[in-house]
Amino acid sequence: MGMRQKLASTYNREWFIQAPVVIVVCGDHDCGWKRFDGKDHTDMDVAIAVDHMTLAAAEIGLGTCWVCNFNVKKAREVLEIPENMEPIVYLPIGYPISGEENVHPHHHKKKIDDAAGSLGKI
Repeated sequence: MGMRQKLASTYNREWFIQAPVVIVVCGDHDCGWKRFDGKDHTDMDVAIAVDHMTLAAAEIGLGTCWVCNFNVKKAREVLEIPENMEPIVYLPIGYPISGEENVHPHHHKKKIDDAAGSLGKI
């Protein structure tokens, strides 16, 4: 069984295994920056890195999707990583399927004019 199929056992969605590449972004809580009150910023550092990866992928025509709703304990076992390392984000990457028929009905975006108009009402 390939690694994508093993990862799919932690996040069971058909589209997930269709992506040709899945990056698993992990944070090392032993090395993460800690604020003076002890707050661990590992999650924020990972979020910043993943945000840059998604922007870089979009720049070259690739599609991505943040996946955070997976079984972390099982993912850690599949990946054989130690307790200080936390799998935080799965980032499937591939060429997007084009066509309106492939857009989930809940994923329709507002037009920029509609979104900007609501800012004045705050």
